[in-house]
Amino acid sequence: MDAVDPLRVDRRLARLELLARRVRPAIEALGTRGRWPDGVRIRRRFIYRTPPAADIYSDRAVPPREQRPPATRLIAPKGITLRFYLIALCEAQMHTRVGSHPTNHMRLLGDGEGDGWLNLVASPVETQLGGRNYISDRDKQLRSLQGALRVLSGEGVQLVSLPGFSKPKNKYENFELLDEGGARRGSPELYKVPRSSEAHFVLPCDFFRYGWIHVLDDSEITFLMMLTFLHADLQFDGEEFESDHYVSVSSSERLLHFGMSRDAYEAHWTLRRFGLIDMKPGKGRFPDGRVRGFDPYRNAPLHRFRLLAHGFGRPALGVVHSTLSAIRAEGAH
Repeated sequence: MDAVDPLRVDRRLARLELLARRVRPAIEALGTRGRWPDGVRIRRRFIYRTPPAADIYSDRAVPPREQRPPATRLIAPKGITLRFYLIALCEAQMHTRVGSHPTNHMRLLGDGEGDGWLNLVASPVETQLGGRNYISDRDKQLRSLQGALRVLSGEGVQLVSLPGFSKPKNKYENFELLDEGGARRGSPELYKVPRSSEAHFVLPCDFFRYGWIHVLDDSEITFLMMLTFLHADLQFDGEEFESDHYVSVSSSERLLHFGMSRDAYEAHWTLRRFGLIDMKPGKGRFPDGRVRGFDPYRNAPLHRFRLLAHGFGRPALGVVHSTLSAIRAEGAH
């Protein structure tokens, strides 16, 4: 594996162990919400900022949160915020007409008649038995979901509205999705399922149906969204997500429009090993990013990438677990 921290691999494998019994039920619960769409449409402003952020940042630093697009504002090493919002968009498109705002009557914990939002998200938590307090894994999942909704409804994000937040109880029930562009001047706009004529990119349905949404980390997810954005002009509605064309992104566009750090960009190493993308190294450039005969006064050749649509049609948990186990074994030699 290319320069992977073995401790990080071990931590990720431990997280997968906690997810092992939750991914399949979460996929099945989402599948009951309606008809799987051909792909999940997401407006481009969720991942791409226009105009760009102020050009005052280094290659490894990122613009402050308020100068990043909503997607990369949500990146966090822990938590479910980004994944939950994408799951909510998928759920909305499973039962809502194009151009309409989805109604949300599903409770967080569900009731005797069906699943709740908690069932749609696989969280890597376990029951807390030690210490002075007992906390069940379900309570931890609920707290995680409530925390995600607080972030999504925050003043600087505004991707979700909480109409009952001022109430003493049920503060998070009946939340409403807001437009993917997030915080803006004036009143936020309610989310409506994108029309084909609107500027959007498409995440493959298999990204949700086979559990990739639950097992990839935030940096990997945003990298995939960046590629689908760059491929958007090459895609068609339906399942033609794969293209023979490769795309690239300059460091300035990555930072100032996508709000993505170099560390997040390097998610392509694992995504390649998972079989989700292909890469052609820039001419004269090594796969690890080093440049042969580096000249600081010239732009280095860019890596080029393409999505491998067929890669999403495999159970994500098994693929990621076996791949990381192989990486760990490689590191031991």
